[in-house]
Amino acid sequence: MSEILIAILITATTAVMLGGLVWARRGRRPLAALIFGICLLYELGFVDMPMVYSLISGFKFEAQMVEVAKASELVEMLLGEFLYVATFTSMFVLFESTRERRTVASEVQITPESKRLLMILSCLGAVIAISTLVSPMQTLTEGSEHMLAKTYSGPGDVIFTWLQAGFWCSGLYAGGVLFVAPFSSRLGRLIGLAAVVPLGIFGMLSGVRGRVIWAVMSVMIAGVMFRAKTKVKMALCGLVIALPFFALMGNLDFRYLVAAQLGGKSLFEVIPLLTRAQSLMMGGSGAGGMAESLVGRAMGPRNSVILYRLYDRGEGCGSAAITSSIYLPIPRFIWAHKRPAGSCDATEVGGAMYQVMSYGYGTPPWVMGPYLASAHAYYEGGWVLVIVFGMVIGGIWSMISAFAERRPLGVAIVYIMVFLSAFTLDGFFTGIAPVHEFIRTLWLAFVPLLFLEKIVYMTVGQRMRPSNRYPSSISQAVGN
Repeated sequence: MSEILIAILITATTAVMLGGLVWARRGRRPLAALIFGICLLYELGFVDMPMVYSLISGFKFEAQMVEVAKASELVEMLLGEFLYVATFTSMFVLFESTRERRTVASEVQITPESKRLLMILSCLGAVIAISTLVSPMQTLTEGSEHMLAKTYSGPGDVIFTWLQAGFWCSGLYAGGVLFVAPFSSRLGRLIGLAAVVPLGIFGMLSGVRGRVIWAVMSVMIAGVMFRAKTKVKMALCGLVIALPFFALMGNLDFRYLVAAQLGGKSLFEVIPLLTRAQSLMMGGSGAGGMAESLVGRAMGPRNSVILYRLYDRGEGCGSAAITSSIYLPIPRFIWAHKRPAGSCDATEVGGAMYQVMSYGYGTPPWVMGPYLASAHAYYEGGWVLVIVFGMVIGGIWSMISAFAERRPLGVAIVYIMVFLSAFTLDGFFTGIAPVHEFIRTLWLAFVPLLFLEKIVYMTVGQRMRPSNRYPSSISQAVGN
């Protein structure tokens, strides 16, 4: 019976998300279509796919947990996911339907000040990506101590860390826009590539597969929105070329091997390891090995069972994750013992991403793992917050869409992707995020981006002119 309910729930949840995407396309709402499309992609790849595999394999991966995730618990978790997705979709559609479609995304697709903003963001993205690529590899010790407050080596380290936190995402997606958009010059396309390609190379050489996905998606999303089919095909070809290496990086073995052997050295010294990686990996080879490796990494659904268990036995998070995100900007030299953003206790490892691994697999406290936003809502306040927070994020996305629509398409994509990247799980993006992640992203990425935008517009000395007409470029992005 549980198996049937699992199949019904994942089908119903996906159908709701697909319904939102169809509504957005028919209503010629490109930004809403982008949001629903990204959410649907994640739902298919990292909720439906592992659950289908679980049904086929007799819950193979769930049985490998310290405390086996039972089929009945998976049903409860998927019911929460359905309610969360359904309330989010309903409220987003409701809010969007009650406000006038408005976009300034000018008929020429860009304004001088917006083009300058994209160039500056792409330059920042290129600096961050190249610096990450050429910096010494992190050691295992450094990787396991990320829960400690960072100590800075000097003013330069402080500035780079701030730039990386504030502009890695907006810089990456501005680079994707400049590489794809028809208004870009040859120099703009080169700068765009410089912001995108190094991140993908870093992902390939370090075994962090999600970085490859980020680089590919930055080009694909801009290509879809600007109807640049050639660029979309280029991005897909890059992903196809990278896929064989994904199997070699299975089960984290490659990442730990790189850190153990190359910690403190140049990342490019990993290239010889790639030539003999097949004999060193446990992840398997071929299509079957790669598929199982990907399903094994798509841990969000089974990890989420842990959050339900914790709340049910009185160890829920309450409002701690949200409040700690609200006061994130307060510097530690003023408040040395402030609660880390998103943490449910006074430690860095008090967040759900650490709890699901510690309780679910008996891993060291610093090991991170994915979980579903709906499960975090339950972890915070049970079934009531699953429904309420689903409605809240629907309202939040309507406000974000209304804000982004006042900008040209290229800049609008960047603003939307900043929030779609708030909850990157298994390398993919989703708009179905916990409320505290929206707050955290507001401080870390949105405020710096908005501040830079204002400075650029003041420098150029122009203001964007409002328009209520849909430009042809945006209409084409969602079909006729």
